[in-house]
Amino acid sequence: MAKKILIICVSFILGFFVAYFTQTIFRKIIQNIFEWSTFNVIALQGEDYYPNTIEPYFIFFGIPFAIFTVSSQKSITNKIFINLIFSLFIFSLSLIILTIIDANVKTIEPTNFEKGIVKWSRNSIVYNTPLAICIILAIAPHLFKMLKKR
Repeated sequence: MAKKILIICVSFILGFFVAYFTQTIFRKIIQNIFEWSTFNVIALQGEDYYPNTIEPYFIFFGIPFAIFTVSSQKSITNKIFINLIFSLFIFSLSLIILTIIDANVKTIEPTNFEKGIVKWSRNSIVYNTPLAICIILAIAPHLFKMLKKR
């Protein structure tokens, strides 16, 4: 039991560090999707400044790592790899779809158009909520698998 708790804690900490080091990457990905999905109707401007990183974002990355570790125990390596690829696919697809929907809805809202372009600050985009939703969607099959075993 102590070994299982240690493995869960280590995987949670690993997820925390992955969140810390990939935060900038995900922000850039979301910004790029915002621009290309609206055919550059939304033009992002200004510095990408985020001094106060929200801690729940890091926790939302740690929990799925722990859930994936628990649900993958006693599985063969090939099955673990396939499940990981499947989760990454769900995460990526849902991130792209949610961001495209969000960007296109924001172009519909009444805003200041200047020559057909909406100028936004990079910090006006909400980053953590779509990422949290995508993480939940990606880990949901593993969570259901874990609950089904009990």
